[in-house]
Amino acid sequence: MLKKNIDGDAGMLPRTFALVCSILVALMKCSATQGISSFLMSIQDAPRNAVLTSLSHYDKQPSQLLHSLYLLKEAYAYSHGENLTGSICTELREGIIDVCKTQILPWFMRALNDIEDEDIASAVFETFHAILLQDYNTGTKTFANILLSSSWFSFSFGALGLFPTEKMKLRVYFLFSSLSEALIGDDDSGKCIRDAAPHLPSDPVNLFFLIGQKSSQNHELSSCQYAVLILLHISSFSDDRIADDKLVLASLEQFIILNSNECLYGPFPPRMLKLLVNLYALYRALAKISYQISYSLEAERIMFHLLAEKNWNLLTTKISPTSLKWLFQQERICKLLSLQILNFFRSYDDLKGQQNVDLHVVADLIASGDNFAGMLFVSVLEELADEFDKEIDTGLVLRAIHDIIEIAPSASDQLCLHGISSAIEKFYHQSRYSFSPDLFMSISELTFMILQAVQSESISEEDKWVGIVVKVFESYRLTYTYIHTYIYVYIF
Repeated sequence: MLKKNIDGDAGMLPRTFALVCSILVALMKCSATQGISSFLMSIQDAPRNAVLTSLSHYDKQPSQLLHSLYLLKEAYAYSHGENLTGSICTELREGIIDVCKTQILPWFMRALNDIEDEDIASAVFETFHAILLQDYNTGTKTFANILLSSSWFSFSFGALGLFPTEKMKLRVYFLFSSLSEALIGDDDSGKCIRDAAPHLPSDPVNLFFLIGQKSSQNHELSSCQYAVLILLHISSFSDDRIADDKLVLASLEQFIILNSNECLYGPFPPRMLKLLVNLYALYRALAKISYQISYSLEAERIMFHLLAEKNWNLLTTKISPTSLKWLFQQERICKLLSLQILNFFRSYDDLKGQQNVDLHVVADLIASGDNFAGMLFVSVLEELADEFDKEIDTGLVLRAIHDIIEIAPSASDQLCLHGISSAIEKFYHQSRYSFSPDLFMSISELTFMILQAVQSESISEEDKWVGIVVKVFESYRLTYTYIHTYIYVYIF
């Protein structure tokens, strides 16, 4: 019936359509249908057909969309039932997510200004929220990223401008909370937004009034400020601007100045510090690009002092590439960044593959050459060559640099320009390393990878490289059984 009704062939009355959707939902909630594969197959296309019907008839029967969204939401919940597993459930879930991203989302973004009934707009937010609430599988994360790439934050605040009610505000912020959990992978961030939602404003400009206040011992204000920082952090992933850059930077600077004592000496949450670092660096970078936005030297001084005093881990946080580049362009914090690089290397193997760590961003940062990243990576490696009992750290550093060059071969040019040959030479002349088979293989493999990728004009210390290659072949004869495969691959 639903399939035939898409083009109006069935001649289904609006009340009949509503009844069909209600019956299907009632059947899904009935215990007798739980785990019945034949029932699952029979409702496989029902949500899609209901949505297509309601969208095609929206001008004449807008209320039908409410019934189809209700059916779609309940079908998605049904597919996650305890006794339901297998490919049929997966296909049902994937079909529902597909209709959300290919039908409902594009229609909603086009039609928002023409929607007169708040319940319809609210129902779309509720449906998307219900989908993101389920386990964060690949399809859910993909849908979250589609929302993000659709300028969802600015769009949602636009919806709040059209329907400025408490009900709509909570719908919007609750969906933001689920987006946060899906994209960051942190349940606490979503809970923070949900807890703060009743106290957050509908107008995004007023969000920055909250940030620019002294929180002191006001727990409610502090929670709201944390929630706003999370929202800004997530929206920055897709360059979605919810306010003017100048206003955001001024609010962040005011927060840093007014709350400097709490940040430095109070119980300032490490997660909040990471958000603040990312956002401050991002909007300072944007100010640098525009040449029209002034900045506070006092806020910068406090921020750099905060970075020096607090325990933070930059490269294991999901951070904007623009923010990262700005930080690595600041000569005043190079020493701090060296420690961050070493921390990153130490956690690299454990965090490999997680969304917070994107080695491609680090590789591109080094390859670009307009920052201190290449110099600092070489400096860390050279310091390890001068120290004793650092075999584990050294192995981690060599492996990560190897992966960086594999991702961005041009990074080898910057590493050579900053003297990586000196660090490698030290390793070959330190007996504690040259007689460690594992490290010797790692150093040799990295050496040949650099020489294979580097441009000839970037090699400034030819004599050192000649000496390194000679040393490799001398040691090769002594440790043939350990490295002959690697040498053979890179030479022949």
